[in-house]
Amino acid sequence: MKSLLLSLISMLLPFLKPFVEQMLKSAGQALASAALSAVKWVKDNKDYLSNEEKRNEAMKVIRNQLAYEGIDIATSTINAAIEAAVVKLKSAEK
Repeated sequence: MKSLLLSLISMLLPFLKPFVEQMLKSAGQALASAALSAVKWVKDNKDYLSNEEKRNEAMKVIRNQLAYEGIDIATSTINAAIEAAVVKLKSAEK
């Protein structure tokens, strides 16, 4: 079991490394804040949209906020932040 866990971690580490590095920077903090705000806003104001449409809407809101702050972050990192924000909001609802 321990070797399976270590194997899984070693496979995921290269995937997660860019996201973790970005989150440790100030841009990452801005992204986390923008993602949480955007996901909350979409949930409260655009709940009738499909999940894909909600994600696209959140992406637009986040990109606009980050552009206003002069921050450029990869789409894949923003997608990860959106997913993390969704998980955080769902766990807060329980």
